[in-house]
Amino acid sequence: MKKRKVLIFYDYFTPAFKAGGPIQSLSNLINFLSDHYDFFIYTSNKDLDDTLLEVKHDRWQSHSPTGMIYYSSQKRPSFFSIIDVIRPIRPDIIYINGLYSLANVIWPLYFVKTSVGFEGIVVIAPRGMLSLSALAIKKWKKKTYLTILKFLIRKSKLNWHATSKEERNSIIEFLPDPGKIVIAQNIPNIKPNVAKVHLEEMSPLPLRLVTIAVISPMKNIYEVLEALSQLDFQVSYDIYGPIKDQGYWRECQRLIARLPSHIEVNYRHELEPHKVEETLHKYQIYVQPSQSENFGHSIFEALQAGLPVITSYRTPWVLLEESQSGRNIEPNKEGISKGLCELRQEIEQRKEFRSKEYVKKYLLSKDYLKMYRELFN
Repeated sequence: MKKRKVLIFYDYFTPAFKAGGPIQSLSNLINFLSDHYDFFIYTSNKDLDDTLLEVKHDRWQSHSPTGMIYYSSQKRPSFFSIIDVIRPIRPDIIYINGLYSLANVIWPLYFVKTSVGFEGIVVIAPRGMLSLSALAIKKWKKKTYLTILKFLIRKSKLNWHATSKEERNSIIEFLPDPGKIVIAQNIPNIKPNVAKVHLEEMSPLPLRLVTIAVISPMKNIYEVLEALSQLDFQVSYDIYGPIKDQGYWRECQRLIARLPSHIEVNYRHELEPHKVEETLHKYQIYVQPSQSENFGHSIFEALQAGLPVITSYRTPWVLLEESQSGRNIEPNKEGISKGLCELRQEIEQRKEFRSKEYVKKYLLSKDYLKMYRELFN
């Protein structure tokens, strides 16, 4: 049976990694579904910070073994250059990821709106960009852009990709009559034989904490630092990730400079995806109390490695305390410090965390092939 063609649009793709979770989500999706669909990826030849990727660009090339990829070197691709990408592929599905992009959102939608020849399916994945927390950042600029986007997609036949009930509700809030919405959770980077972190072999102090995330207000790193200032025991906290919001990071740095001497904080810069697993083994607690999280691949990887996790209730990773896998907390300094104190006590008592079992139960509850077949039909 002939496989259907899926043309994916997103601003960044591997080997880029600094834009965070969506790159990982798309990479995992393509690897998982490559036996069922032919994938074509249109993206830029840059990472989030405009670093040039070491790739061939401005032509279709093999993305072995999962499809074809086009890395564009154009800073502002024109509408006609996007048409030149779409037409030779003759895709059955156009899969748009994110919302705020001229080349990868507006132009493909405008093509579908004005094209007579395209009879396929258009799927939009907001990737968490319609959550209240995300909309509150640069509010007025986003409001103007989304007004234009609403006009472009009205009366269009679209499928929407939501990764949770909350994201489904945010889509309806944005567009009261959006059409078909399919909830399909992101596919994680599943490693069946990942080694377990042996917390009992680590000394209780200093308590070793880690965050691996894009540094922006959404991740609440400032609140983690405030929580650390309330603790009266030794802590070593390492932060990995690209700095997306320089102003926010300067605020964090000012707070770091005022922390007491028994609290050590280190910024370790970006961490390439293939180094995440080995890095997690150096720590005792993974901390990421996000304002909201579409998925949270680094949270998943921390749980998969056996670490207890501290995160908010606004992520897919809930019931952590009941599952003996960490704590769900309110993302403020009181909630974070309370969670840290409780987990520190459990570590001192040599409690066995069941984070790996939590992940196994999560995966057993998902039928990813069924979800994505519904999305692309």
